[in-house]
Amino acid sequence: MTAIGEHVRTDTGWEVVDTAPTAERGITVGSNFMVGNGYLGYRGTRPDQRAEDFVACVVSDTYDMADGVWRELCTVPNALYVGIALDGAALEFDASQPSEVEYTLATAEVTQRWRASTTAGESASVSVRRFASLDDLHAIVQQVTVIPDRDGVAVDFDTTIDIDVWSLNGDHLAAIERHGHGAVRCVTGEDGTEIWVARRDEMSVDDAVATIVSAMGVASSNDDLDGVSPEQRAETATHAAIADGYRAALGASAGHWEEFWARADVQIDGDIAAQAALRFSILHNRIATPAHSDRLPIGARGLSCQAYQGAAFWDQEMFNLLAFLHTQPEIARNILMYRWRTLDGARRKARRLGFDGAYFAWISGTTGDELCPDFFFTDVLTGRPIRNHFNVWQMHVSPDVARAVWRYWEATNDLDFLADHGAEITFEVARFLRSFVKHNEVRDRYEVIRLLGPDEWHENVDNNAYTNHLSRLALGHALEIDDLLATHRPAARMALHERLGVTADERSAWRRIHDELYVPTADPNTGLIEAFDGFYALEDTRPAAVRERLIDPAEYWGWPNGVAPRCAHGSSLSHSVHASVAARLGELDHAYLSQAAEYFFDTATIDLLATQHAAVGGTFIGGIHTAATAGAYGVAVYGFGGVEVEHGVLRIDPRLPSDWQRLAFRLMVWSQQLSVIVEPTVVTVTADGANTAPTPLTLAADGRRDIDPGATATAPLRGGAS
Repeated sequence: MTAIGEHVRTDTGWEVVDTAPTAERGITVGSNFMVGNGYLGYRGTRPDQRAEDFVACVVSDTYDMADGVWRELCTVPNALYVGIALDGAALEFDASQPSEVEYTLATAEVTQRWRASTTAGESASVSVRRFASLDDLHAIVQQVTVIPDRDGVAVDFDTTIDIDVWSLNGDHLAAIERHGHGAVRCVTGEDGTEIWVARRDEMSVDDAVATIVSAMGVASSNDDLDGVSPEQRAETATHAAIADGYRAALGASAGHWEEFWARADVQIDGDIAAQAALRFSILHNRIATPAHSDRLPIGARGLSCQAYQGAAFWDQEMFNLLAFLHTQPEIARNILMYRWRTLDGARRKARRLGFDGAYFAWISGTTGDELCPDFFFTDVLTGRPIRNHFNVWQMHVSPDVARAVWRYWEATNDLDFLADHGAEITFEVARFLRSFVKHNEVRDRYEVIRLLGPDEWHENVDNNAYTNHLSRLALGHALEIDDLLATHRPAARMALHERLGVTADERSAWRRIHDELYVPTADPNTGLIEAFDGFYALEDTRPAAVRERLIDPAEYWGWPNGVAPRCAHGSSLSHSVHASVAARLGELDHAYLSQAAEYFFDTATIDLLATQHAAVGGTFIGGIHTAATAGAYGVAVYGFGGVEVEHGVLRIDPRLPSDWQRLAFRLMVWSQQLSVIVEPTVVTVTADGANTAPTPLTLAADGRRDIDPGATATAPLRGGAS
């Protein structure tokens, strides 16, 4: 048994166990031990709990606005509620007794174990097993087992569908109608989306052990149901899920998880806590992703709750997508197809703010229109609402999307996608950037001013280094893709130019701005890149000094030394970026690898150890941090694994933290499968025998080579052992 943190352990690296699933940790435990499949997410609460305990089933593609501010996914009635009684008296959770909840990562099954008692003095052991099916996305299956301590005690189950729904921002279900005991019809208030929730139960008693297997089915009128009604689909899901028993249903779902892990697993030898935390992260990134659809976003909190509205941020392309790029590129394609399908919303935002092209929403739902409200923070001193500018200044989201299109192309050579979808995205982003940048007549250069970079602590800045760099990349990608189409798909290029009205003059403008755009570079004396104009003119101070200035304890204050000590890490995206950079710097100084390992662990345990605030400025932001879950994979593969694809060549230049003996993962590049094993002094790459072509490869310090199907290549690690 290995501790991951307080209350959290692993035994083999394939499970995570929390030994304190108490009421005061309900938000954390409910999020961490949710089950999901990308269509729905069911929080990791006990079956006898209700709305006040943050029980929720969040369903994709059910956006609704109830309070006039937040358009978010709906939570639906709970069809897995099970009240338990012994001899007619309610059986209650006994907080004084040991309890635990376990995530079996290989099969995505959650198991809860606890002791319970009644006011009449009877007691029992209770266990619950639960999973969201990957075999039928509309089904969740649960098994509750009760073992009374005394023989002859009658066990009764209450199996109602609980219609008391926990919802963050208003009542989204304008109508909730019971249809017999086993079905509920819900209708959303804004656009009348119909959601059906069904349940079916099978009970048994064997040698005084009482068991109830329950299936919850969910379907909505927004689903692609091939002519079947949501009512029929939900009820069919419940019948099929338990027709052959819990074990059979779990086996059917587990088969899909076996296929997933064969492609997505990353193995770490030498640090079992890091191993378990990484697999926990990979699992959560998968269940947050609507892999079944190419028209839905990945929510910043996935389907763990309604925080961040179940909508896409820039995280989706710059973090989540990268975890699928070389494991399941078809999912990466779906993510980009979502952006293509929502281009009109991005165009509407651009026009509304006075720009051309596509200005992607900071918070994007099904249409691509901006979901981020102007006001949602509250001044802790005055109580007045504070105007946020995320929705008008954080424009790097558009070049982020264009960059993701290019990375997908480099990883897949999917020319059909470029011709049919990707080119249009990048052209519209280039068009937006042309209208957004300003020409500095004094310095004779283009600049990006009045913006918010990824550092949301500094608003209304000029020439944010990240934003300017990504903007230049995006312009370059648009030009390169245009050249690719001119060579390989001239007819498609001509048709696209005509449809969008792209002219030779406009293309020349993209080239001019690309060449003349100011991109901050490293200071020759310090090696540091200034985050934005004037950053180093800001005051350097100490936490104690800042603390003395606080007027209200709820005010924000950060830790102020290069870059890392000046970073508050208040964002869940932060640690993974620092970890990846430190891992790359490990070639120069092995001390960086230790720092990278620490940042990696911080990333992979953000949710397990609850290191982030659940509320900021009066706004609830709890739940699973999906960008961090994907970021943990990114650090392992792109950081420590040193994986990079550029100009048609795969580069693998890894380095390991001192505690790790081995890092192993699979890659898919240009439809070719590779296995990578990194050890302290050597890296080994094996091409699958079924590959159809050699793979161009640069391995560690060695030069370029082609690795044939079935062949193995090895090279010493650059810099030697850590």
